[in-house]
Amino acid sequence: MKEKGFNKLSELETPVWCDHCRVRIAPYEETVSAGAKSFHKHCFGKVERDASGHGPLGGSGLSLALA
Repeated sequence: MKEKGFNKLSELETPVWCDHCRVRIAPYEETVSAGAKSFHKHCFGKVERDASGHGPLGGSGLSLALA
């Protein structure tokens, strides 16, 4: 009996959503990760400029990692 195949690529690419604008981040798009949060590169620039310290990162001083 032949087993049904599946698209491995779609199984591996789970959707990632921006924690600032709530729009899906495309697999080919550059992202910025801070802690457990993911952002579009341009959205993180807006978060970074938040001088009040009450943005999505909560002023916690989390380290950043480019993905």
